[in-house]
Amino acid sequence: MMPTTPTHWRLLHVTWPFLAIVVLLVLLASESLKIVSASRAYVGGESLWSKAQKEAVYSLFRYAQTHSEEDYRSYQESIAVPMGDRRARLELQKDDPDLAVAREGFIAGRNDPDDIDGMIMLFRRFRNVSFMSRAIDIWAEGDEGIAELNAAAEELHRRIAADPRQPTPLDPILVRIDNANRRLTPLEVAFSSTLGEASRRTQGILEYALILAAGALVIAGIALSRRMLRMSAALEHALRISEERFDLAVDGSNAGLWDWNVASGEVYYSPRYKELLGYADHEFPNKIESFLDHLHPDDRVVRENALNEHRVHGAPYDAEFRLRTRSGNYRWFEARGKSVRNADGVAVRMAGSITDITERKHAESQLYAEKDRAQVTLQSIAEGVIATDEFGHVETVNPVAETLTGWTLAEAVGRPLEEVFTIVDEANRRVRLNPVASLLREGRSVELSGNTILVRRDGREIAVDTSTAPIRDRDGATIGAVLVFYDVTDDRRTAAQLSHQARHDPLTGLANRREFEHRLDRALESAAEGDRRHAVLYLDLDHFKEVNDTSGHAAGDELLREISVLLQHKLRQGDTLARLGGDEFGVLLENCAPDHAARIAESLRDAVAHMQFASSGKSFKLGVSIGVVPISDGKLSVPQILGAADASCYAAKRSGRDRVHFYNPKKQPDRRHYG
Repeated sequence: MMPTTPTHWRLLHVTWPFLAIVVLLVLLASESLKIVSASRAYVGGESLWSKAQKEAVYSLFRYAQTHSEEDYRSYQESIAVPMGDRRARLELQKDDPDLAVAREGFIAGRNDPDDIDGMIMLFRRFRNVSFMSRAIDIWAEGDEGIAELNAAAEELHRRIAADPRQPTPLDPILVRIDNANRRLTPLEVAFSSTLGEASRRTQGILEYALILAAGALVIAGIALSRRMLRMSAALEHALRISEERFDLAVDGSNAGLWDWNVASGEVYYSPRYKELLGYADHEFPNKIESFLDHLHPDDRVVRENALNEHRVHGAPYDAEFRLRTRSGNYRWFEARGKSVRNADGVAVRMAGSITDITERKHAESQLYAEKDRAQVTLQSIAEGVIATDEFGHVETVNPVAETLTGWTLAEAVGRPLEEVFTIVDEANRRVRLNPVASLLREGRSVELSGNTILVRRDGREIAVDTSTAPIRDRDGATIGAVLVFYDVTDDRRTAAQLSHQARHDPLTGLANRREFEHRLDRALESAAEGDRRHAVLYLDLDHFKEVNDTSGHAAGDELLREISVLLQHKLRQGDTLARLGGDEFGVLLENCAPDHAARIAESLRDAVAHMQFASSGKSFKLGVSIGVVPISDGKLSVPQILGAADASCYAAKRSGRDRVHFYNPKKQPDRRHYG
């Protein structure tokens, strides 16, 4: 007797492709999310780098005017941020880098400690990949500008320290500083743009992988079901062949015959009867005891019940039992008979035949076992499965389908599929044509996904993806269909959440830089295609560092949240407010003339100027510097617009802070000051 494979191993044999795909999907999603997170950390680090560089330049210009060592120390504190990042980059570019040194460099660059491991991983693993290689080259070029800026700063400090009252002319040094600053601005934009594009590509790959994995799961489920159905059809075919052979044997008198005189007890067994048991004619006595001695003990009750039902109630005598052959083995036989009754209706004689049905019983056993396995598989898979006949009426429903539709198997059988499986389009709420109806009409598999909603029996709604496959007979004719569907509510909710998180700042809930650039790109297209005017505002909070240094980052975060709400209330419906990084915000004013943009910018500046913010018992005076860039023809690119807005914002800071400065493409002194 062959050993039986344990159930859990059989289940694993059936489900391992699904498990492998799920594990692969989880690993792929985890790795992709790590890469996206690290890319965003670099974008955030670039914002800190850019802000520190601007603060350093601003401090140098003040130092050139005031000759105050405090201003020079302010420069040194600010320049330490890009210098720290430079140390990290140089260490990671070594063949055998000291990760502790790289970590210290990133910390000096004010990067979040929780992001540093991901930043190191992204640098080391993808340093030779196109997007990361390009970002590192830009970073290195920026570090050269920082080095040039630092050299000019040290020269400035030496000259002022040599004679604070009447230093040698400083204009050449200030020109070097200004040139270095101008060189760095486009590099900062290019660095963020490169990593932003990498993040978008990674997300696209993840979404594509999710779709492929989901499709693989559906295809595997359909293939498994079809294999089970094919095996079941093959066994049914074998059973029909066996029955045909049985009929031919009876017609050709190949069955064993018996004749029993009930009154006298005499019995006749034909030679074929005895041959079926392996005996010669003289080796098997014609006695009732000969039959009873060979009857399997477990089948005695079955045979007696069938005999009594026939003799007493006139039911057809048709019994199946096992008889022991001469070799000692038991074989299955089917006995059929008919009685002769006297005038009183009492059976006085019975005659009939027996046929060896061992092969048929084995085939039936295999068929039942195969059906049991198919049923266990159907009950175990995670998708809902509904099978219909060729007219679209439900024949079977697995437990998952019962749960999802709200219909039990007993309630659903025989009903039209549209009544049990009602689906609508999520977008327009119209009832969708059932995919099984399309399959039975067109003879091909149909899949529905994306926006399909299943309306349960109790009225609740579930987002589902579906697929169908035909059930064919051996002649290829469609005799039914299988509908496979599964609940994707959580998947769609998760996808929506991930999409929202990818486009919004986690601290303030505002659009992030990536989403802002996307909307700005669409606005530029509309400006280029038609006579539409827009404006971009670049906001940088004044004195924000004082809040962080005095009351801590928690207070700074709370200030950013409050200012986000304040600014949002001052904007029109449809305007876009985004946090671009650190304490920098962007505003996209669509369909807004320059004069109107000026009024909005002034209202934002005034609102921040009058804002009262207190923390740790101390009240802070706040302000905001705003750069405004009108958009009228869409000729500038997104990086150019943001660079111009950033430069205008910086000009507002240089001219005293808490200012609004309009961008002038001819670089004429066309500034407007408010407040």
